[in-house]
Amino acid sequence: MRISATATPDPKVISRRRFLYGAGALVALVAVVGWLKKSARHSAPGPSGTAAALAPAVAFLGALFGRELSDADRTELTDRLAFAVRVTPGLSADYEVLARQLDRLARDSGGGQFLKASSAQREAIIDRIMRIEPPSLAERAWAHFVRTRKRYYHMRFETVPQLAWLYRHSGVPWRARGYARWQGIPGDWREYTRAGAPYP
Repeated sequence: MRISATATPDPKVISRRRFLYGAGALVALVAVVGWLKKSARHSAPGPSGTAAALAPAVAFLGALFGRELSDADRTELTDRLAFAVRVTPGLSADYEVLARQLDRLARDSGGGQFLKASSAQREAIIDRIMRIEPPSLAERAWAHFVRTRKRYYHMRFETVPQLAWLYRHSGVPWRARGYARWQGIPGDWREYTRAGAPYP
């Protein structure tokens, strides 16, 4: 008696396999859609153009450069940050990430918020942020899959330098040296953004 080498597959086994494959594909699809929605939520610019939302970034700049900001300093930096957000809306998410990190470090040091932290606590927080080392090759690869790690390094090596550049190119350092404003620059820096007479 010869036994056939190819046995007929059981229909129940086939339907069970199809069900498992279909369920796996459905779970993967739901996970991808959920991840895309979460990414869109995180990347969408929030109300970071308001003075209250920009206050942590302004306070960070004062602590970063070791300066007690005056009302004029805070007003100018807030205006400049709000202008930057209007021109590049993606910066709002960057400033929000920085604000959350500052508040988290403030809580770790026994405070509540960065804005309410003492000068010594702010210095310690700034020191911790500035000591973040560049990611290794493995960490960079890992950051492509973990969004929080990517934002963490982006904060230190993109957002902080951009804010420092904005501070250095404002009137605040000049006022710190005793000048009324940035030398050679109109009192209202926004005059450069307004239409004027054409060049001859």
